[in-house]
Amino acid sequence: MKRTTAPRRPATSACAPHGGDWIAFLDDDDHWMPEKVELQMAGRPAGIRFPIVSCRCQVVTARGTFAWPRRLATPADAIGDYLFVRRGLFKGETFAPTTTLLAPKALLLRNPVPKSRFDDWEWLITCGRIDGVALVHIPDVMAVHYTEENNRVTLSTCHNINQALEWAESMRDHLSPRAYASLLLQATGGEQAARTAGTRWRILNSALRDGQPTPMALATFTMHSLMPVGLRRRLRQALFSASDAA
Repeated sequence: MKRTTAPRRPATSACAPHGGDWIAFLDDDDHWMPEKVELQMAGRPAGIRFPIVSCRCQVVTARGTFAWPRRLATPADAIGDYLFVRRGLFKGETFAPTTTLLAPKALLLRNPVPKSRFDDWEWLITCGRIDGVALVHIPDVMAVHYTEENNRVTLSTCHNINQALEWAESMRDHLSPRAYASLLLQATGGEQAARTAGTRWRILNSALRDGQPTPMALATFTMHSLMPVGLRRRLRQALFSASDAA
């Protein structure tokens, strides 16, 4: 998920059955397709008290435009595990940026968006600990999302790696052990700011001590440690179609 440098603008769904019962978010430099909210309202799963409904989106980067996520969230997925426990080496497999989200107002009243450097990540993670909450995707591409090239502050563009790691460590009790290890090894560990030996040892030590790393998380961390960023990008594009990998 991403965060703009300007305040986020929530938009109330005009398709909601009771006026303001549903809230959709739109970052100020992203945009929606015209049918987004209508299709999300229609795609809410039955029997879920607090569904958070996302959608696939066009992800615009300096290297091209891609369709993410490759794997959609379902009610069977724990939110933290969906966000961070990847089955493959490359990002884009799972994705739920704020611009794609539609959620019940009752959930936001119960668990407001926190004041945090990584507020969007944190809100989804903490929502995942509430009974009756599920993150689901509709399969349609219904939003356009612009990445860090537009100066968003994210785990992947935060140049203060200590702040990013302190935040990740503060989320430990809200995540399963394998999701926590994957947050460190696959999300935070892949960034340029984490390339020093001391930082990489801190990440690996915390993941092994306090989490349960999956073989894929360890493989991703090893790849990040040994392979230059440019080579990783070329390998991603060789393995996936242009609509899937960035």
